[in-house]
Amino acid sequence: MALNMKMVEGNPPTEKGDTYVAWDDYEVSSTSLWTDGIGSCVAVALYVPELQIGTLAHISGVRCPSIIPEAVYPENIVNTMASKLCKYRMEAVLAGEDGKRDISEIVKKSLNALNIPIVGEDLGNFGGTRGREVHFNCQTGKLTVYRLPSLF
Repeated sequence: MALNMKMVEGNPPTEKGDTYVAWDDYEVSSTSLWTDGIGSCVAVALYVPELQIGTLAHISGVRCPSIIPEAVYPENIVNTMASKLCKYRMEAVLAGEDGKRDISEIVKKSLNALNIPIVGEDLGNFGGTRGREVHFNCQTGKLTVYRLPSLF
């Protein structure tokens, strides 16, 4: 099964994935992953369809080696994630980056250098909502980006 991205306007389900991905971190799973608080940050997902295994990262772009490992800097995250998925064919999805940032461009260059195709993206202004939440089912390859409604 290929990686399949879907965007949904509205609240995400109350049932979350098995593994939460914190800010400036990434996780690998064969079940499910999720992250929230995607505003100016970027969520990056890599998926190996043959193995039904994926990895999800939440990247802020902040550079502070004493707090944030260099492995999750925008210029390093794709290599970090790909190293956990062996040498199989991977696919990528990106979401987030509301505002003038360059995280996605840096990540896209890394994906291109490793010949990892981007099969979906939801980048840029998200129309006054309060950010995005990403849910990734590694068993089905379904990645859902929830555009959260404004509180006002």
